[in-house]
Amino acid sequence: MTYYFLSGLPRTGATLLSSILNQNPDIHSGPESPICGLLDNTFRFLANNEQLVLYPKHTFESKLAVSVADSYYFDTDAKHIIDKCRVWSHKDNRILAKSLNSNPKIICPVRGMLEILTSWITLLESSDKHNFVDRGLQFMGKEINNDNRCDWLMKDDGLLKLSYESLKTSYKDPEVMLIEYDDLIDKPVNTMYNVYKFLDIPPHKHDLNNIVNDYLPHDGMLGLENLHVVKKKLSKTSKDPKDVLSDYVIEKYSNMEFWR
Repeated sequence: MTYYFLSGLPRTGATLLSSILNQNPDIHSGPESPICGLLDNTFRFLANNEQLVLYPKHTFESKLAVSVADSYYFDTDAKHIIDKCRVWSHKDNRILAKSLNSNPKIICPVRGMLEILTSWITLLESSDKHNFVDRGLQFMGKEINNDNRCDWLMKDDGLLKLSYESLKTSYKDPEVMLIEYDDLIDKPVNTMYNVYKFLDIPPHKHDLNNIVNDYLPHDGMLGLENLHVVKKKLSKTSKDPKDVLSDYVIEKYSNMEFWR
């Protein structure tokens, strides 16, 4: 197996990209995995292990990392694994990625921040009120409204802010490929060609009129049944941010696209 990495911002087409890539029988690109966190905890333990400090084994970490990943993906025969985690893009995690692939390649889908927030709000408004965002607001004793939802997603340890800050550390690196959501929707053939070229994998002819997500996670546990649903055919269905977001949110979160 050869390991590659999928990171980037949420609500930017990462699940759609995975679903397209999974049409290639040589590729496995599943939902977010625990590999990055597992390796981070493992490497921290090893760095403070007295026996390994006194008697180091220089290839042990890499061999252990590969065995962890291979064990997690024991049920696939694909040649190429694209492991998904929002913080693979963080520069501090590059040593973890290199333990699986000495020349790591990280795909990072991106999108305008107001469009991302619009997508989140549209999803939350159609979801169960027990979704993880509203539960977080209730725990903080805050009113459930769209302004507070956006602020919750963008707080320092919020889902969106964490991935945003992670991408900031490495978006210019040659190991990182940014994919604009609009390019994936409007120019899918060219975008997929560039993905295969970046990964250095032979291209595959994809059926862009029959896209299926074969790895739907248990989104119901998050109170967001449609979080990872993809449409069979490529289409941009997001609403205009001006029709969804308040002036407060638009002013606060405009012009945040540092990669453009």
